[in-house]
Amino acid sequence: GIADEKISVIENLPLPGGQESLIASPDALSRTFQKDSIYFAYFGQMNRWKGIDLILEAFKLLLACYPDVRLELHGLSQQMLSEDNSRLNNSFIFDCRELLTSMPMASVHLMGMYEAEEISRRMKSVDVVVMASRWYENSPMVIQEAFGNGVPVVAPDLGGMAEKITHHKTGLLYEAGNAEALVHSLSFVIEHPELLQEMKVCAKE
Repeated sequence: GIADEKISVIENLPLPGGQESLIASPDALSRTFQKDSIYFAYFGQMNRWKGIDLILEAFKLLLACYPDVRLELHGLSQQMLSEDNSRLNNSFIFDCRELLTSMPMASVHLMGMYEAEEISRRMKSVDVVVMASRWYENSPMVIQEAFGNGVPVVAPDLGGMAEKITHHKTGLLYEAGNAEALVHSLSFVIEHPELLQEMKVCAKE
């Protein structure tokens, strides 16, 4: 019942520009930034609702056609996958392990946990942020962080993700829960480098 012109949105995250951590993660510094491959990256928590298993499933299919692409998982470590954790679904952990072991080690990088002040440094070294949430999300901070660093986002067409991303302008939207649809979106990014550059510019605006 409130007129649109009387409503404004204040984002819950300031755009990057403040002080960054002077100490980057050793894992984040382990690879060269002069890369020929496209680097996709996930940022967030490790749980089934975030769809990490779906990202891995899609990336495995993607590697069959594009063996040079890379995936970084920020927020995940080998220790997290190997230790017993009662708060995580056992089948979810098993699926993630199986998918990881079925792909070349050089293709997927587990980047470990990170602090808030490290996000900008890490995001600036990747090309596209990938989401696969099974939940609707509300106002995902990771999208705001990605846009603030000029990184487009590929995400499901659900809730706050669909509201924040302008398809083919600041990122790509795909059918939620569909690994093949995610593969199609990632392939589209690879095959259209000019669009990727345009999306990077639009994401920053």
